[in-house]
Amino acid sequence: LKCLCNSSHSLPPSEIMASMKSASLALLLCAHLSPVVAAARYDVEESPVTKVVGLLNELEARIAADGKAEQTSYDKYACWCEATLGRKANDISKAEEDISTLGALIIKLKAGIAT
Repeated sequence: LKCLCNSSHSLPPSEIMASMKSASLALLLCAHLSPVVAAARYDVEESPVTKVVGLLNELEARIAADGKAEQTSYDKYACWCEATLGRKANDISKAEEDISTLGALIIKLKAGIAT
């Protein structure tokens, strides 16, 4: 077998196997330590997933707070509507009574003028 450096010398098979084993071991070690290094880096900095979860939790809290504020506003509006509806219904009933009373008075007064 020939050396990969394009020179004319040959390597014995035992050296080739040894260099392949050491290269494989180095590659395996890098692959094994890569998540450890990445995890160590993310311990200092938040991971993207942790940031997204944090943002979602903040959004959930804001939505809950907005919901409470909306419910308070709606309750006030509903109370105003009920009070106004009751007042208007009372005003309409009183106005209908006034219409019949005043209509009878008009007829009575017309009869008094005609005589």
